[in-house]
Amino acid sequence: MNDEKQNNDSGMLLRAAMSAIPALAPLAAWWSEFNSTKNAKRLQVLIDTLNALVACHSRELDAINKDTSKFEERIAILEVTLDKVVKEWQQDKIKKHAQLLIQNLISNDPIQLKMSILERFSELTLEDLNILEPLSISSSVQVKEFHISLDELIPILSKLESRGLITQTGHGNRGIWTMASSDNWREQWLNRFYTATPFGRKLWNSVNSIKQE
Repeated sequence: MNDEKQNNDSGMLLRAAMSAIPALAPLAAWWSEFNSTKNAKRLQVLIDTLNALVACHSRELDAINKDTSKFEERIAILEVTLDKVVKEWQQDKIKKHAQLLIQNLISNDPIQLKMSILERFSELTLEDLNILEPLSISSSVQVKEFHISLDELIPILSKLESRGLITQTGHGNRGIWTMASSDNWREQWLNRFYTATPFGRKLWNSVNSIKQE
């Protein structure tokens, strides 16, 4: 009985979202396809967050409702987002997917850029995003400034760099680590400087420009 009530409530939320954003209509069909307990819960988090965001950004969303020229593009973005969400295990990351979805729906950026950002974003964990944040809002950050062990930090920095989101910079006294002993790898890492690439900053801004007021 509780499962039936949850599904009914979810259906009501879907209709509420669709009334504000016609492009979200495919959610109804997707809901039936992914109506397993795990996927339903993940979609529920997305829907709850979308409803809150819709209420806060109705003016921007009203504007896109009047423009049907990019309807297929919006459907494509929605489909890819849903595919990523049902595979996402971090609940707070799903909420950020909702923020990125709204941004992608109202943005005038090229569809290729939106899809690239969505693909890269889906590959990141919340821990990755926490490291990307200071690198996106500062010109350069030294590794020793992060309050996280190197054993955890190095894989994250390497991952972000391999995906074109961050890069080492020439700021600061790079001679400290370039002249260090090859055996002292920790000191070399601690004295490196990183910053976000233009694409990394774009991703960060796209995910965080839409917020619940």
